[in-house]
Parts: sequence; structure tokens; C-alpha cells
Amino acid sequence: MKLISLQVVISLLFICQSAAIADQLLVPQEYSSIQLGLTAASGGDTVLVSAGTYYENLHFPAVPVTLLSASGPATTIIDGNNDSHTVLFDQDQTPTTLLQGFTICNGSATLEGDRFGGGIYCNRAAPTIRGNLISDNQAFLGGGICCFQSTAVIMDNTVSANSAARGAGIYAFESQPTISGNRFRSNQCEDNGGGGALALEFSNAIVEHNFIRENSALSGGGIICRFDSSSVNSNTVVANDATDGAGILCRYSAPLILQNILCHNLEEGQGVVSRMCTPGFGCNDIWGNSGGDDWEGEDLGGNFSLDPLFCDLAGNDFRLQPASPCWPGADCGLIGASDVDCDGQDVPDIGTQSQYLPQTIELRQNYPNPFNPTTTIEFSLSYPAEIQLTVYNTLGQRIMVLAGGRYSAGVHQVQFNGSRLTSGVFVCRLVAGKQVVTRKMILLK
Repeated sequence: MKLISLQVVISLLFICQSAAIADQLLVPQEYSSIQLGLTAASGGDTVLVSAGTYYENLHFPAVPVTLLSASGPATTIIDGNNDSHTVLFDQDQTPTTLLQGFTICNGSATLEGDRFGGGIYCNRAAPTIRGNLISDNQAFLGGGICCFQSTAVIMDNTVSANSAARGAGIYAFESQPTISGNRFRSNQCEDNGGGGALALEFSNAIVEHNFIRENSALSGGGIICRFDSSSVNSNTVVANDATDGAGILCRYSAPLILQNILCHNLEEGQGVVSRMCTPGFGCNDIWGNSGGDDWEGEDLGGNFSLDPLFCDLAGNDFRLQPASPCWPGADCGLIGASDVDCDGQDVPDIGTQSQYLPQTIELRQNYPNPFNPTTTIEFSLSYPAEIQLTVYNTLGQRIMVLAGGRYSAGVHQVQFNGSRLTSGVFVCRLVAGKQVVTRKMILLK
């Protein structure tokens, strides 16, 4: 008898067994509370929540589920009632677990033994937290979000008016989160705290394309890095307030700080302060800070001190005028978090690409492949773009949307969980602007 090839076996398995279809659980139509919906969900299910205010303290299950609002954060509110964390992830959740489209408020984690993550606590978990308004939460560490030994993906959220001793917006400890495309505003560290928007300690975070403004602390009004090696790239850090490091404060750290705008930060603290460390600096605009624009660290080139020419500083419009020195030039790519001009048009002239950014749009082969049941999918963008990353079966039926929306230039990773699918060949499809790229993946159980 001839041996049948692995590909033939997989094809036969796929023909004989159809892929499982995820369910949609409706709150409050089918389940009276969000927690009841989450508890009833199986891996791959979506809990869809109608508009309303829900006074709950949510505990996500271990299986990958999507918690999604039907009408967005303005009308769909999860209120922690100042009782505990409003949302808790502590069961090894992966990026296929998604929290999207809610106001997360009135979480409190200030008691002994329960002091981490007022709004959201990611404890040894790696969920995706996207498109939420996280506000008016309090904690000892991480008023808005606390990441402990976590690789959470935190994207496109507004994090505002949270308070904590350290990391009023987000606190990360021994973690590798991706913090991208968020807006941090008016978060405040109490007493002698540090990191008004972000406190990064013993971590290796990716902090990119965030607007960080009007946050306050004693140290590190915008960001504080302690014993840290994170990458802080392409952020706009404006009008933060601290007596030591009004924009960014680095202590005993070696972060990579590239392509940021750091300006108009207040009080005695300089825009950037380095203490007992030499962070790498490249292509930053450090200008107009009350305490001065000097900095210390390894000079990677391209740093300057010029008015970034925001569209309307008084009106908090931090898009860039056409004459801004922060548009891509000969030495640097785009500087700061905005990728549109005052009229909302995309980057006017890419010019010479930054050495730090990918040069093409690419969908890389998933790994491992074959896989069972999870695999990592990585794609890179040479410029900011609206994307959709989708998995199909070989019949062309859509199985799952893994990612969507506007993504920054750079390398991005998502995970695909096939625990509820049968063995077979699947197609991963990336649409980025007008470009379409596909890859075949093999699920082998």
C-alpha cells in the first residue's frame, strides 16, 4: 500500500468534518448580566452586549471569548461600583480573548491584598483590550490597567482620569505588553507617585503611537521607566506635569526612545530626564518644556529641538501642520503619534523611510505550522493603514476576524486558536489599504 501524503490526509479530514461555528450570546436578551454570558461562553464565542449600564465586576473565563458592545463605549458602561477590579483576567488568556467597546469605570483596588488594576487587572494573562474608555478608576498600582507578568495587547483605548500611587493610567511589572494607539489624559499619581500615564518596571513593553497629555505625578508626569528595557516609539507627549521628568523619567533603565514629540511639559522637570542610565535616543523632537529640553543618553542621531507646529495646541489638536519638522525627512520617519495633517490627510510625503520601520507590507508564515491548537500570525506595515486580518476555510467561508481597524507602521502579532475547529487547511488573509496578502495554515489534531 502506498503511503498517503500528509496534505492528502489533511484534505480528507477537512472534507469529512466541517468547522465548528462560534455562537453569539446576547446580553441582556438571553443573559441578564455580562458575567452570566461570559460564564456560559465556549471558546470562540462572542458575548454581545446591548447599550446600558452594568454594575458588575467581571472575571473572564479561561477559554478564548470576545466581549463586544453593540453600540460602543459612549452608551455601554461596565461600572465596578468601587468594589474591586472592574475587569479581571487571571486565567492565562491569550490575545484571542478580546474586550472591546466599553466604558470601564469606578473600579477600585486600594485594599491590602487587592491593590492592582482598578479598572482592568491582567495577572499572568495576555488578552486584547481595544477601543474602550477606561476612566475614573483607582488602585495602588495601575489605576486604569495593571499588567503583572502579562503580554496584553492594549490598543486604541482612551485612558483618562484614573488615579494610583504608580502608573495612574497603566502600570506594567515584569511584563511585555503592546501599548499602541491609545490616548492618555488627566491621569494622576497621588502623593509621591510616579508615572502619570505609564509606569514601566522590569518590563519590555512596546509603547507606540500614543497621545500622552496632561497627566501628572511627582516623577515622570507622562512616563516613568525603572529597571526597564521597553521601546517608546512615535508618541506625542505634551503638557504633562512633574517636578522630575515632566515628559519621561528613566531610572536604572535602558529603553529605546525613538521618533517621539516631547514638548510643553510643565514644572521644573525637563522634558526627558535620565538617572543612573543611558537610554537610546533617536529622531526625537524635544522642545518648549518648562524645565528645559536637554537630555542624556546614547545619541542615535536625528534628535532636534523645534516647534512641532501642531494644528491647534490650545484646542488640543496635535495633528501636524504641513510645515512641521516632524514629517518624514532624510534622516527620520514620521515623528510623533499623528499620521494625518490638519485636514485629516495621510502623511503627505513618506520621504526616506526610517531605519526602524518595515520597508514593505508583509504577512509572514504563521508559527508553528502545522499547529495544534494555537499559532502566532505576524504581519508588518511600512505605513499606518486600515487593515483586516481574517481566517477562511478552503471553501471560502469566513471562520474568524482576528484583527481590524487602523494599525500603526511596524510589526504586529496576533494569535489564532483553532481549539473548536477540525483538522484542515485554512487561509489567513491580510487586507492593508489596497494590498491583499494570503498564507495557508495547517491545523493538525
